[in-house]
Amino acid sequence: GAILKQNGKAGDAERMFIQAKFFAPEAAKALVDIYAQR
Repeated sequence: GAILKQNGKAGDAERMFIQAKFFAPEAAKALVDIYAQR
């Protein structure tokens, strides 16, 4: 959450993560890794 808020897209990203975690936890982990590297 904190990292995404710095990017100014916390709302959209968090919704995307919530959906990804619900439908595909492994995919959500990959997305988190991608955003963490930016």
